[in-house]
Amino acid sequence: MPCCSLAYDVFTMKLLIAAFASALATAQATEAVFTPHHIAFDHLVKDTAFDGARASFADALQRDGVISVTGVPNLHKVDTLATLHACALKSKTTQEHEYHDGTRRRTMATHTLPNGVQMMQHRAPDACESFEKASAAFRETVAQVTQIFSQRLASLLQHDEPLLSTEQGYDFETIEDVVEAGEHLEHFHSYQKHDASTTKEETTIDIHVDQGLFLVFSPALLVEDSKILGTLNEGFYVELEDGSRARAQFNDQDDLVFLLGDGTFLIYLEFLHNVS
Repeated sequence: MPCCSLAYDVFTMKLLIAAFASALATAQATEAVFTPHHIAFDHLVKDTAFDGARASFADALQRDGVISVTGVPNLHKVDTLATLHACALKSKTTQEHEYHDGTRRRTMATHTLPNGVQMMQHRAPDACESFEKASAAFRETVAQVTQIFSQRLASLLQHDEPLLSTEQGYDFETIEDVVEAGEHLEHFHSYQKHDASTTKEETTIDIHVDQGLFLVFSPALLVEDSKILGTLNEGFYVELEDGSRARAQFNDQDDLVFLLGDGTFLIYLEFLHNVS
């Protein structure tokens, strides 16, 4: 049976970067479509290029709270997602959950600390060798792009007081500082459904708002026998500023999608007054 492979990262420390964005919900007869704002990786990285993209970058975050980064080099997204499901079937780290509609989610979780990447203990070398190699490169690149994104986000959000302070009196001045010092929780998901009789009106996961500052994910790909069948463009829904729901329209160019969470909205309430 084909499956859906989704890779994502979560950062904690009053910061959450995850990867299944804000929703999976029901399809509508005449549904609206949401296309995220795109920024090329080169424009995100280079100061001069970002200066030209700053206004649209800020506007997209204020209006939608979503940015898609394209053209990310050395991401190894396809190799990671193509080998994810086969590894998840055998890995000793896999945790399984079956939803009410029969969809089964398999999750492999790990994390990165400020002093280095923590490896997963699959104990299934034949099934996981390819995934482990690809995902190591994927994780490294995601961490780098996330740090750059947090730097650009911090440059938009001006404030006089530190963003966060510990009980011991250590201050984190900006989101960039929190991301750099935080623990990065990284989850890799595979979704599979053997019974195709479920109607489109059935919801697998309810609409929800992430409680952290922001999350980053690579859009799901449809995989069968470790072969990519294409970008999964059905079943992923977001709730917009006006309360309406729309199907998120992703394509092969969407490498990493950043979605602001409730934490950013609460901290920067006056600035990000429209973030959903």
